Amino acid sequence: MSFKDWTIPQLTRGYEAGQFSPVEVAADAFSRAGEAAEFNAFVYLDPETAFAQAKESERRWVSGKPLSDIDGIPATIKDLHHVAGWKTFAGSSTCSSDEKNPARQDSPLVARLREAGCVFLGKTTVPEFGWKGVTDSPLTGLTRNPWDKSKVSGGSSGGAAVAAALGIGRIHTGSDGGGSIRIPSAFCGVVGLKPSFGAVPQFPLVSTMSSHAPITATVREAAISLRHAGKHDPRDWLATSSNVFQSPAGGEKKPLRIGVCAAGLGPEPSEDVRLAVEEAATILAGSNGSIIPVTLPVTFDEVRQLIEIFWARDSAMDWDRTPADRRHLLDPGLAEMAQSGLRLSAVEMANADYQRAVLASSINVFLNSFDVLLMPATPFAAFDIGQDFPVEMGMTSWLDWAANLYLFNLSQSPAMSFPMRRSKAGLPIAVQIAAGKYRDALILEAAMRLELENSQ
Repeated sequence: MSFKDWTIPQLTRGYEAGQFSPVEVAADAFSRAGEAAEFNAFVYLDPETAFAQAKESERRWVSGKPLSDIDGIPATIKDLHHVAGWKTFAGSSTCSSDEKNPARQDSPLVARLREAGCVFLGKTTVPEFGWKGVTDSPLTGLTRNPWDKSKVSGGSSGGAAVAAALGIGRIHTGSDGGGSIRIPSAFCGVVGLKPSFGAVPQFPLVSTMSSHAPITATVREAAISLRHAGKHDPRDWLATSSNVFQSPAGGEKKPLRIGVCAAGLGPEPSEDVRLAVEEAATILAGSNGSIIPVTLPVTFDEVRQLIEIFWARDSAMDWDRTPADRRHLLDPGLAEMAQSGLRLSAVEMANADYQRAVLASSINVFLNSFDVLLMPATPFAAFDIGQDFPVEMGMTSWLDWAANLYLFNLSQSPAMSFPMRRSKAGLPIAVQIAAGKYRDALILEAAMRLELENSQ
């Protein structure tokens, strides 16, 4: 029996009724993971751990005492997140299996899934230290798009998005410091919300631009898993004390005021992307809502110059943490970015922090002028594999095409990539739904409306 397209509620109803067990669902997931090896979504799989967890879950369901509404649900873990007893390679050849010690504790998102009874299948692929918007690394090679193997999967949560698209598990942990949840979700046709910074606890806290969250096949599953992800963890000293996902979506559907910026930032969006944004706005407005054409209060050049500084700084940190005798193993692009970061002065970083604060304030004031903002996620569908950017468009960095996404990392605002349609070539096309900080539930509500309409 295949459980590929069974959602979390459908699986838990089956567990409760005794129609099948978490062990059978885990076995099916591993079977399909083997069949999908050509897409290169996993660093490694751990059947021994998974089946032990699945058997424990099965006993709980049989006794009528499941730990949660996601007990027994198969999950994958991004290879930047720690799992107690598993090694974290971070997509890097500098972390060899012989010398890298297993993690001693779970990252907060992983801990919440473990407490809820999820079944951990294995770890998903990332670019080295999650540094870019496509998933290939010196350690694991190329991760391919599930819709077309000749296209990129996006990054840095590329393996997670591929697993979600192929139905290998239902919850897939991701992180997003510059679009790393939303890019692969857009290219692979799945749902990826970058929460407000602080809404999902992190440890160790690497950057104030990054947020952790699950990637899922449906919005409903995102809402379910985020209620667990948003629980308090005292290790994160910057996380909000409240769970902003506790009561997302549902209830009476109020009319929405929808800001629409079909052009976005950076490269002009393709016709497919522009039509998807317009179609989403029409659906969300319905008969009672309002569509408000808007212009973003920042320019591409402002955002692009600012992200370059923060990305170079973080790359320099990766370089510094890498033993000197292994730095020659690093991705050449990461090494080059790191050198830019090493040249930054304290004054330059202080000025960048100030400029970011000004930008974040203007963006969040802007976003609070309406309920949600619709704009492109990526400006085009997935491009050819083996490159970080479409070379034919005259770009020099993946940062040239991802400004629609990292804008909201700079501002710490929540934003979701939602799969809206297919391109003429059959590739997924996504829209981005954004809202003011800690208004994540509004995004989930809007996305649920789109999902309901798209499924009819």
